[in-house]
Amino acid sequence: MRPARKWSGARTACGAAALALLSLGCPVDDDGGGAGAPPDARPADAGAAADAGALCPGGLAYELLATDWDTGAAVGDVAIAEAGDSANASSTSSSGRGLLCLPEGGGSVVHEHAGALPWIADVDPTAAERVATDGAVFSASLLSPASADELFAQELGQTRDPDAAHIIVDVRAYPGADALAGTQVSLHGAAFAGAYTGGPGAGFAPGDVVGGDDFVLFANVEPGPPEANIEITLPASYEGDCAGPARATVEPGAISYAAFACASNAATSPPTPR
Repeated sequence: MRPARKWSGARTACGAAALALLSLGCPVDDDGGGAGAPPDARPADAGAAADAGALCPGGLAYELLATDWDTGAAVGDVAIAEAGDSANASSTSSSGRGLLCLPEGGGSVVHEHAGALPWIADVDPTAAERVATDGAVFSASLLSPASADELFAQELGQTRDPDAAHIIVDVRAYPGADALAGTQVSLHGAAFAGAYTGGPGAGFAPGDVVGGDDFVLFANVEPGPPEANIEITLPASYEGDCAGPARATVEPGAISYAAFACASNAATSPPTPR
């Protein structure tokens, strides 16, 4: 049996050029999102991701759908801005859809809405390309402080620290955006109260290994360092490459979202001539 492989950082490779993805891919219900839908990239409306490069010539198109964590309903008037450049800003429409043009090399996007915890996504350029190629857009699932307190108390057995950060790490296989079950996620360089697997509507359990349609949530990450290092260990049976952000933003009171995209060798290799 091959040993499990560890991945850390964007564009990490294992025998081939790695693919990066900073989002999930889950279906959008006809009403723009369903209750219990995880915070992920969802199939775009017709043509929305057909040519992402044309949306931001010379830059990187960050398309998103903003939804409510509890109900899955679309959320409009979400302010989105590039971290470190507040002049580069936009907002979501009443349908929850939004677009922000980032530098070609990517960056971090801050999402803010009245009554919700800030949501921060670190966007890798290869990730964005892969999202668009899969006919998907990024997503932010917004959670109110009261709902967050309830989630922590009832599902995590924790008391949410309003001054701490909370980091979600997602690992998905593309095309198809299925969770890469059996992947272990580690967080380095910042102390945290606990790691949990689960998702909205599915509940959470202690653990740091992806299973089913889960992501991994690191709760109450202590502020101090501005970033925490992410490492994933793939299942020994998985034949492919993964990439994602090397670090997640540690912002007091905010939810940071980092995702890894994985592509099997079969998906990235040319067909064998007959």
